[in-house]
Amino acid sequence: MSTHTIFILGLILFDGVAVGLAIWQYWTVRPTKQDGNDEASALARASAKDPGHPEG
Repeated sequence: MSTHTIFILGLILFDGVAVGLAIWQYWTVRPTKQDGNDEASALARASAKDPGHPEG
């Protein structure tokens, strides 16, 4: 094999590993549908009562 072929194969391998790592990272942090955490956060509940600025 020539050095160009080895370089291209190494580049393809590196890109494949990088894409695989990105997919794995996304898969571990993605929200699940069975989480059951549908309650609004305290910040969202407070913002409906107090918008934080005067009207007028």
